[in-house]
Amino acid sequence: MKDAIIEKLDRFLGGLDLFTEEYEAVYLMVELRKLLDREVERMPKKKKFPLVRFYCNWTVHTSKAQNNGLVTQVKSIIDEILKTQSADFLMPAFRIELSNLLAAFGLPEKLCSDATWNQFVNVFVQVLADQPIDKLEGSVSSFCYKPVYKDRIVVEITFNDHRGIQRFESAALF
Repeated sequence: MKDAIIEKLDRFLGGLDLFTEEYEAVYLMVELRKLLDREVERMPKKKKFPLVRFYCNWTVHTSKAQNNGLVTQVKSIIDEILKTQSADFLMPAFRIELSNLLAAFGLPEKLCSDATWNQFVNVFVQVLADQPIDKLEGSVSSFCYKPVYKDRIVVEITFNDHRGIQRFESAALF
């Protein structure tokens, strides 16, 4: 018997050509989170797909400051953005991990094809743009996505020091 969550995801992903609404991205991330949580229950020592889990958590938690795992991941992402001065690595890494997750559960991978992926990212970033991660420790007070602009991902980091607010762009959506 197929797991009910996998069946729901199979129907949803198989019947969706393009993501056009925020609720579609939220539904996907909530169901993926449930799937990942079930896998942790089955194999507690194996936490696979950490980047997918990170984005699932960000999607569903309104108070990110209270989620220590999320804050820790954000700090490492910020370090990478500051090192590269770009947000280019964010969505490609997420895309690869999500594709691997879908394949691992035999789910349709059409979402990760170029046209569908770009549309998904455009909608998904709108969801995350409404939910900045605040009250980070150290020199960073806030981290957030901004709505996609000219097919580029924009990340905004607010610093507590002389750097103020800085924006970092990707070269393209994927």
